[in-house]
Amino acid sequence: GSFLNHEILSAAQLDLMKQIVAYARSNGDVTFQDLLKTSPFKELDFAKFFGQNIRYVQQLVNGLHRPVM
Repeated sequence: GSFLNHEILSAAQLDLMKQIVAYARSNGDVTFQDLLKTSPFKELDFAKFFGQNIRYVQQLVNGLHRPVM
């Protein structure tokens, strides 16, 4: 969570991260496969959209998925 702020992520990046959290809450889990096959995530080039901040997406998904594993 500490990276979920406007000092690190842009407003658009932050909004997408919040959508990932909402997806996990709604579906009980989230994986990278979910992001590749589920709208609105599948339409996005995460590497291009997040650039150097892509590691925060990885941390978020790993953090949300880990408790389920």
